[in-house]
Amino acid sequence: MRKSLTMFALVVSVGSPGCGGGSGSATCEAFSACGGSVVGTWNFVKMCMSMADAGVTKDAAIASSCSMTTNESTMSYSGTLTFGADGSYTTDIRMTGSTEFTYSAGCLTGSVSCARLGSYMDPDAGISVSCSEGSGGSCTCKESFSGLKASGSPETYTASGNTLTLSSSSGDEVAEYCVRGNTLMLHSLSSTGVSATMIATR
Repeated sequence: MRKSLTMFALVVSVGSPGCGGGSGSATCEAFSACGGSVVGTWNFVKMCMSMADAGVTKDAAIASSCSMTTNESTMSYSGTLTFGADGSYTTDIRMTGSTEFTYSAGCLTGSVSCARLGSYMDPDAGISVSCSEGSGGSCTCKESFSGLKASGSPETYTASGNTLTLSSSSGDEVAEYCVRGNTLMLHSLSSTGVSATMIATR
């Protein structure tokens, strides 16, 4: 079964820390919002995620000492993002493969258990998640994807300063962004503290 999601929902609902690219793992450069024109068709290249980006988390029970290590990634991403000059946008993005990562003991504080950390990843149709306790109080999780997809009919967007807002029938999704030459970077933070940076080129 496949689940269709909006562009940012695909990124932040998955919640896999670490990085992934067109084939296998990749490294995302540091993000700095700069704005710019997003008009045109962009080819999805890679994305990086972290639950505790620079110590930022929406859950007070998770301390800034929470860190994650990607053990293995076989993720594959493909597709395009198209922004029209008329304020419309369309997406056609797919992701398959799996990622295994380990949360440090610092992530397991208060009421946050290894099982609860797994629940932050919001498993849905097309995603399977399994987490188990490891040595030293750590928690290792594996997330597998079978054709998770973000696509649909044209929606609308607005760009203001360094912020991009995507509007659809399910509500608004907001992210900081930066266009430098032929590279577009989108940076978003979910309600559970998952930071995601998406990179596309044209």
